[in-house]
Amino acid sequence: PKDDLRHRGNPQLAIYEAGSEGYARHIDNSNANGRRLTAIYYANHVRGGGDASGESVEGGQLRLDDRDVLEPMLDRLVLFPAAVTPHEVLPVVAGRRVAVTIWYCDYDEHLAAQSAAAPDGDESVSLASLAAR
Repeated sequence: PKDDLRHRGNPQLAIYEAGSEGYARHIDNSNANGRRLTAIYYANHVRGGGDASGESVEGGQLRLDDRDVLEPMLDRLVLFPAAVTPHEVLPVVAGRRVAVTIWYCDYDEHLAAQSAAAPDGDESVSLASLAAR
């Protein structure tokens, strides 16, 4: 099928503090919301590395497909297909996990999901608000 990645969702900042349970296993486009590509950028070092602010994290890894486990390392960019990749964030043991996620979307599917989500036939729901879902 043709993918027309003409839309980028608004960035989502996710901060997980020590003791957080992470985020449950899921797929970013399990409901035809238009998401095709997930991009996650990490803004912290793993424990022991520290960055200019002294922030570091232990835990908070990204598990992809129940196989690959990636550390949330500073300046790491992770890309994966949003519609077919189950993933989860593991619990944070110490420090703070900081990540920015952006989804690149199929424009037509995104608009169709927007129309379906509009309350009472109101089609004025913005693409930005839809991207946050």
